[in-house]
Amino acid sequence: MANEFGQLLRLWRKKLGLSQLALSTAANVSAKHISFLESGKTHPSRDMVEKLATAMQLSASETDKLLLKAGWQARGFCDHEQNQTIETLERIAAYHAPHPGVVSDQDLRPVIINDSMKLLMEHFYIDITDKISVVEWLFCKTGLRPHIENWDETASTMIRMLKNKYRQSRPTPSNVEVLERLLRQQDIHKMWKQTTTQYNDQDAFVPLVIRTGKQLLNWNLVLMTYGTPRQVSLDEYQMEFFYPLDIATENFARDFLSAPAATPSKIAAVSSIHS
Repeated sequence: MANEFGQLLRLWRKKLGLSQLALSTAANVSAKHISFLESGKTHPSRDMVEKLATAMQLSASETDKLLLKAGWQARGFCDHEQNQTIETLERIAAYHAPHPGVVSDQDLRPVIINDSMKLLMEHFYIDITDKISVVEWLFCKTGLRPHIENWDETASTMIRMLKNKYRQSRPTPSNVEVLERLLRQQDIHKMWKQTTTQYNDQDAFVPLVIRTGKQLLNWNLVLMTYGTPRQVSLDEYQMEFFYPLDIATENFARDFLSAPAATPSKIAAVSSIHS
């Protein structure tokens, strides 16, 4: 277990562009100790794992992964407040039907998908099970991207939001992996370099014009953060909800995206969110 911990620690440290010295300075430990941890010569205490996670600004789920690799129990298991948070977000997503909605964690992974979002993806024959992050649902060529009429506007707005997000706080290793996959697409890489971080007045939402047959669906994709300041071990969750901008889009949602029981579906049990 300790060696698995060391391998994961080294992987994430390098993805974040940190040297052993930089990490040791941030965590207030010796660089030699970091080397011993990564090689498996030293077994980390629980306090040491959490100290390193804080130094690398890991998300709660990533911190739990490190704890598990080191043989310690994850903090998120059987957490009462975690359960309450998920249940609250489930209700919020359910009330948003028949309009699509998804809740993602700090690692950009979907935690809750309401039935309307599932039906929208099914309408376009999109398999969301093979796409790890919500961002990839939009940017991936096997996702919504081919159906988005205002692609340049949508992509540049999302990129600007992501760049500002990661300018304010260091991306987690999982965030880095998502960005690496996205930037393998040459046009996305070029757009990423050209897009400034200066906010526009409209950056409170992402404009989405999606074509289905001869019909254009006009939505605003609104991103909201659900914070849990009382419990620092919990992730901040991001809610991404589609809001219709015209009657035609409203009618489409009611005709095609209304499930018999419009309740959201957890794609992972609370106890496995941090696995």
